[in-house]
Amino acid sequence: MAEDSENYNYKIAVIGDDILCAGFKLLGDKKTYTNESNAETMLKELINDPEIGIIVVNQKIIKNIKNSRTIDMINKTVRPLIIEVPGYNEEDMHQDTLRKIILKAIGIDIKI
Repeated sequence: MAEDSENYNYKIAVIGDDILCAGFKLLGDKKTYTNESNAETMLKELINDPEIGIIVVNQKIIKNIKNSRTIDMINKTVRPLIIEVPGYNEEDMHQDTLRKIILKAIGIDIKI
């Protein structure tokens, strides 16, 4: 007989500018944080929060993190899943990197 597993309802947290947070607030009950001055502290707290399953973060905030331990924590965490998104009217910093990975993997240049 299979073991009983608990069903978890993880929450989504968003750290970014007003536009990004407003968009996620429209989707329902999400934890949103727009204060970019203490975003690094907020990100560490959210990573350690057992209720959080996904953290959506503005790429500019991730780029501005200077603490190597925090960067290491971001790169190694499995849950919560951390998703970097470009801000409004900002270019995606990872778009060219993704293109190169696809080109290397399948040998075809795909315009994203």
